[in-house]
Amino acid sequence: MRARLFWGFTEPSVWLPALLVIAFAVVLVRTSWICDDAYITFRTVDNLVNGLGATWNAGERVQAYTHPLWMLLVSALRMVTGELFLTVHVLGIVLSTATAVIVARGPVDSERRRDALAACVALAVLLFSRGFVDYSTSGLENPLTHLLLAAFLVRFLGSREGGLLLLAFLAGLAVTNRMDAALLFAPALLARWWQERSLRGLGALVLGFAPFLAWEIFSIVYYGFPFPNTAYAKLGTGIPAGELAAGGLRYLGNSFSGDPGTLVAIAFGTALPLLPRVRSLGRRALPVSLGIALYLMYVVRIGGDFMSGRMLAAPLLAAVILIAVGLRRAPRWVGGAALLAVVALGFATPRATVLSTPDYGQDVSVVETGDGAGIIAERLYYYRATGLLSSRRTSDVPANTWALQGQEARRAGQKVMTRKTIGFFGYFAGPEVYVVDFHALSDPLLARIPEITRKRGGRWQPGHFRRELPPGYLATLRGNAEGLEDADLDRYFDELRVVVRGPLFTVERWQTIGRFLTRSNAELLNSYLATLD
Repeated sequence: MRARLFWGFTEPSVWLPALLVIAFAVVLVRTSWICDDAYITFRTVDNLVNGLGATWNAGERVQAYTHPLWMLLVSALRMVTGELFLTVHVLGIVLSTATAVIVARGPVDSERRRDALAACVALAVLLFSRGFVDYSTSGLENPLTHLLLAAFLVRFLGSREGGLLLLAFLAGLAVTNRMDAALLFAPALLARWWQERSLRGLGALVLGFAPFLAWEIFSIVYYGFPFPNTAYAKLGTGIPAGELAAGGLRYLGNSFSGDPGTLVAIAFGTALPLLPRVRSLGRRALPVSLGIALYLMYVVRIGGDFMSGRMLAAPLLAAVILIAVGLRRAPRWVGGAALLAVVALGFATPRATVLSTPDYGQDVSVVETGDGAGIIAERLYYYRATGLLSSRRTSDVPANTWALQGQEARRAGQKVMTRKTIGFFGYFAGPEVYVVDFHALSDPLLARIPEITRKRGGRWQPGHFRRELPPGYLATLRGNAEGLEDADLDRYFDELRVVVRGPLFTVERWQTIGRFLTRSNAELLNSYLATLD
């Protein structure tokens, strides 16, 4: 009888999954980086830690980040370590390595065994996926989402009944981390509840989502709105659905051209529960596949993203866990062939993750990091400035022009400045500089004005929907004018400022919040928009 030598595996190659986990951790150290968008959150973290509130511009309560749980976790660590650069590098590496350990262990089968070969295939897919490796660090929330998703799926696929409260809690944390993650979790969570169909199960769902419900209450009380400002900026663009969907398909095409293994694995893992040999996965796997499909449809519907591969990392993780479970029911030669195919494709992929060096990205120009349609290989662009082991980086200050411009704005005593890229600049400019974001991620008024550059001959970039400043806007912010030139928009702006700048607990503010939530003041905005057509 074979002994369970390691993590419950009963295969002869019990150490191979452990070696792949170690290899994954080494690759993360070699590839770890931080993107410009992460510094948007860092500015909020610094403001919060320094007593200025969870704000972007000091004195203005605007949620300029999409990931509350990640922001709170980074803030807590910032209070302990006193810095952010190394803290976030280490945090991403630790959480992502923990995710790899969960994937290696995988769901247990009915005999409480695990399959080493299946685990190796799953780990190899993640190891060679540029999209997954790139966003296993980056300073964004992906590592925390991945950890919660892996823990959820291993629990869901490994147990046939019970555990609803734990599953709901993991899903609730993930949705608190990023709202659109709900699409990945919802089908599986509802399927597990349907097994019980009881008030007790419904109570478990509500209790499990207590962190998310608590955040929503806080968000409405503090920010005045249930969704982050980034959602209003990116989802209320006014761009036709067909045009956005075409952009979303371009996003998938971009991933396939530079990182084909990611989409191939997602497609195979999603379809796997439908194949005859593994149909015994049955009710447990189909909801996971449905969650992946819903998430991909959402990605296409919103026009994709400008960060190549980022939006595909979480569905890839779900798909490889399905692959690992499915391979347990396949002949051994299938698993061996799959492992060889993954490794071969991984090394054939341009700029293979395992071959990344401290000089990564220094042999290409800025233009070469994009595809011409606004989708950028972000690690290729930023690693030279923020890579943990980058041969070009000499300090914790990114070797990037935007960071230097932010420092100069702080030294010059600038008060109000406009920017198209706000992360590095805003963080190093400090809270004394009020930064106006053309893409509206941090601007409460611009986020509610649909993207109109396209109507005037411009092109839109995924995730970057540029707004035009209303006449009198900058002058008003700088104190050189009494209000905006358009009277209706000025009234709308006044109400918005009551919500984001006024005292929290006043009758006027709560009445105004009610008008925004019910859209009873929308005619003021619509009147202004009508003048732009």
